[in-house]
Amino acid sequence: MKRTLAFLLSLPLAITLAACSSPTNNGSTNNGSTTTESTSSDTANKPDMDKTEQTETATPTEDESLSALRKSTADAGKVFAIIDLGMSDAATDSATPYDTDQLSLETYPFIKDIDAEHIVVSPDGASNVFCLVPANAKTSVSVHAASISSSGELEKGDELYASEKGDPIILRCMVGDVITGVVVTMEGPDGTTVEDYMPFYSGKDGSLLTTDGNGADCALNATVYGENYNGAGPASADDAETALRGTTEVADALEAGSSLEYEGHETVLCEGIETDCYVFALGEDHTDHWVTADRYAVANDGFIYKYDAVNDTWSYLME
Repeated sequence: MKRTLAFLLSLPLAITLAACSSPTNNGSTNNGSTTTESTSSDTANKPDMDKTEQTETATPTEDESLSALRKSTADAGKVFAIIDLGMSDAATDSATPYDTDQLSLETYPFIKDIDAEHIVVSPDGASNVFCLVPANAKTSVSVHAASISSSGELEKGDELYASEKGDPIILRCMVGDVITGVVVTMEGPDGTTVEDYMPFYSGKDGSLLTTDGNGADCALNATVYGENYNGAGPASADDAETALRGTTEVADALEAGSSLEYEGHETVLCEGIETDCYVFALGEDHTDHWVTADRYAVANDGFIYKYDAVNDTWSYLME
C-alpha cells in the first residue's frame, strides 16, 4: 500500500520533468544547446542584415589633406578655404590646368585629383587659377557668370556650376579691376551663407581678399607661399605675360596677327598711385622695324593697366 501511494504521488512530478526536458522555441533546450536547423536559419538571415547596415553607414574615404583643410577652415570659423594656384595659359578644358604653384600642390595633393566636372571656367577669361574647398562636405555651391551693368550693379548670368555635395572645385577666371567674371554662392547645412564672392587681390598689398559681396569675412586663405613671395601678383615677366595674354583685348589682337614684346620692369603712375609693373608693347613686328599700337603694364599686385599715348596717362584695363 505504501509503495502504491508513493508511486501515485511521484507520477505528476515525472510528467512535469518530462515536459521541461522536451525541445522548445525553435530547437533550444534547457541546457542552452541549439539544433542544426536553428543555427542554419540564423546564419542565413544575419549576413543580409549586416549588409544592409553597412550600406547605410558606409562613407567614401576622403584624402587626408582635404579632411585636414576642411577642419582647419571650420576651426577658423570660415565657410570655405581658397588656394591661389597662380596663373596658367593651359587649355581651359584641361583637367589639370593648374601647374603654376607646386608648393600648394605638394601641400594639398587632392587638388591633382579634381576632375574636369569640377573645373569652372569664366567666359570672360581664365588665366587666374584658384581652388575652393567648403569647410563642410554638405555645403551647396553655385557659380554664376557675372558682369557689371551700365548703372554699376552686379548682374548674374548663366549658372556655370551647381552642387550640393561640397566638393572642392577649380575656379579659372580673370582677376580684373572691377569684376572677375564669376560670383560664388554657398550655403552650409547650418544655414551659414556666402553671397557673391569674387576672388580679388588687395590694391594695397596684393593679398587675396576673403570677404564676400556683403562684406562678410567668409574665406580662409590657405595658399602656401614661397620664401620670395611679396604680393599675390605675377612673380616674373613670364607670369605677367600669361596674365596679359588672358585678357580679351590682347588675346583678340594676338589672334589678328599682332605681337607682344616685353619692355621691362618699371614704375607706373595710375590715378595718383605709383605701382611697380611689367610693361609690354603690343604691335606689329615688321622685317626692319617695330610698330607699337598699345602699351600695357601688369602690376605686382595683379592689376593690369593700359597706356593712353594722347594724354600720357595710365588707366585700368576694363575687361
